This record gives sequence, C-alpha cells and structure tokens, in this order.
Amino acid sequence: MDTVDAKLPIPEIRQAVSNYDPEERDYLIRTIAFEAADESDEGKAAVAHVILNRKRNGRWGDNIKDVVTRPWQFEPWMTRRKEMKKLSPYDPRYQDAARIADAVLTGQMPDPTAGATHFLNPTVVRQRRDGSLPSWARGEGQPIGRHTFYSPIEGPSQPLTRADCGKAGMLWDEGANVC
Repeated sequence: MDTVDAKLPIPEIRQAVSNYDPEERDYLIRTIAFEAADESDEGKAAVAHVILNRKRNGRWGDNIKDVVTRPWQFEPWMTRRKEMKKLSPYDPRYQDAARIADAVLTGQMPDPTAGATHFLNPTVVRQRRDGSLPSWARGEGQPIGRHTFYSPIEGPSQPLTRADCGKAGMLWDEGANVC
C-alpha cells in the first residue's frame, strides 16, 4: 500500500500530522474515502472522529488500523478491501480524504458528533433489516449527511444483542459484546 505526504498549506499542520504514524494516517484516509465518499467535509470529518473516538475508547483496538479493519465494523474494509488498498495517494478521492484527515488529526476540524462511537446510514440499514435499526441506534442520534451518529450508553440499559448482529447479517464478537 502506498502512502504519500499530502501537500499541506501551513507548516503547523505539516508538523502535527508528522507526529502520526504514516500507516495509521493512510488507513484513516482510505476509510474516509470509501465510508464517506459522497459526504460533505463535515460528514467526512464525522467518520474520522468516530474512528478516533473508538481508538481512544480502546474497545475496538488501540490503533487506527485495528479499529477500521476490525471485522463487521467498517463495511468497506469487509466488502471492498482490494479496491481500497489499490486507491492511489494521487487519486483526487485520496487527496480529498487526506485533507480532511489532516484537519481532524491537527484539531482544525472539531468533532461534530460530540464523541460518537457508532454511525449508520438509516435508509440502507432499514432496507437490510426489514425496517428496523440495531438497538444502539434506537435513541436520538446526530444526523450529518446520509449518516446518523450515536453515542450509545454502554451497559445494561441498552445492551447490544447477538440477535441485533444476526438481523444485520453480521457476526457477534463474544469478547467485546459488539457486532
């Protein structure tokens, strides 16, 4: 997988981004490019922040690569991995996602999700689940573009069930109690 340094407009951003492992940054960029391809800058930043919120939480992994490639979490890594890995750093989609990733990583784009760790496209998910949403998405979410972002309450008040995963065609991770 190729990585490239995006042309950054100001030296401060270049320095802050250089503090991130190039492979981790690359996985963030590729995930934004495919998971939020048709979203606004805010929608792309929201996806990036979910990834970083999950990394901070530690429940999905302690680095960006582990978070985004964890089975059944970010659909493009499950369904379009080869295409994602082939995306050239010189492709405009990569460059656009790199611009957003760098702005998020340097704090230039604050988290519009208020700390969300989950998101979905409610239209797509309802089509796949005969009109229903997973239990963690039944509360109020923050709509941004085509996605809705959630910060589910973890614990007994809103348990994620094996049945939720099965209905979505996903596998249950027993150790983490997530799909």
